[in-house]
Amino acid sequence: MSKNRRTGNTKHTLFAAISIFVAIGAASASTGEEQDQIQPEISLDMLEQLCEGFDDPLVVLSEECRSKLDQYFHKRPVWEESTMSLFGGRNSVPLRSLINPRSRYLKFDGADYNDGDYPLWSDIFDDGLKSRHNVVAGVFDDEVCRGIHASGAIDPNLAQRCHAQELAKYAIYIDACLSGFHRDDELSRPQGRDVQETGYGRSLRMFGRLGQDIEALTRSALHTAWIVGKCQPPFFYPVNSSLKAIEWGSEEGLNILEFAKSMKLAYSAAAGISARSGNKWAAKLYYPPSPHQDSEYWNSLYETDPVLVHRFMASARGFAVLTEEEQAWHAVSAYELLRKEGVEIDSDISAYIGSLGIRDVSEEVMDSIHAYLEGGVEQGRLADRVKLPW
Repeated sequence: MSKNRRTGNTKHTLFAAISIFVAIGAASASTGEEQDQIQPEISLDMLEQLCEGFDDPLVVLSEECRSKLDQYFHKRPVWEESTMSLFGGRNSVPLRSLINPRSRYLKFDGADYNDGDYPLWSDIFDDGLKSRHNVVAGVFDDEVCRGIHASGAIDPNLAQRCHAQELAKYAIYIDACLSGFHRDDELSRPQGRDVQETGYGRSLRMFGRLGQDIEALTRSALHTAWIVGKCQPPFFYPVNSSLKAIEWGSEEGLNILEFAKSMKLAYSAAAGISARSGNKWAAKLYYPPSPHQDSEYWNSLYETDPVLVHRFMASARGFAVLTEEEQAWHAVSAYELLRKEGVEIDSDISAYIGSLGIRDVSEEVMDSIHAYLEGGVEQGRLADRVKLPW
């Protein structure tokens, strides 16, 4: 296999993004016309062959490879790759978002896709990509929009003024790019005693031995290579704690740690303003403050998406304000609502409770839950059993 050094792409560490940040404006987004030409999906096996060596920092991906990656990923859901796993010593180690805590504490699953309103990658890498950071700058400069980013009830009347859809796209873009640079570093880094074997190669070999999901690993790795290409140069808008722009190279210029902090602020603000302006995508990707700090938001979210609230309360978000028994009944509430809405849940109630992060629910509580679900003597109004901590 021939190898050529990639011009201008170090492919090492997520902060490779910073070295090319000054080149903002040099890249153009995929056009809608180009996306319309994308035809049927191809197989992962074909992608692997076309993109051979995609995990090697010295390999230049061919035009055909990049075109087929576009074809494969453009119409896939954004949250499908919210987590990927690599081999980490004895077993798989999950790599989640660097800046969005939602995926660390509440995984994306079928409940997030149930209403049919969820982002595809074609929504993120669209005609507006190049100009989106200017829209974000305008929103952050708007006193009303800036004032709601950290607290307050959902107000759909602000959706147009605060460009809620554009902010949601921007938040997803930041998350994808920064997390993608990090994943790319882990995938291409030499592993173990054999410095010729990349993190991806080692994981592929060990997952094969362990009988783990090689297809998911391959898809995530190819997706990472695709994202890194799409994010160069990155269209980022660094801000300070007042959501004011920080010019690259100015007296207020950023070092690496400050840059990372700045992008977390930008992500949180974009997601928060969008969610509080009624955007459904943002509400699902946003990880809001605790109910004690932001009761107005939680109350309004419960009115629009009770399943999401119950899932949040059954996850780590509810840990500080609810007992495990109370969390378990929130899980039951989500489980029941999803089943009524026709969502397939590939587990029983015990496994579903565990999937949300609840541990050590007592036998007595589980007996009560099973009796309720079976319509026995414990049957009663579920709402009476669920505590809403606001």
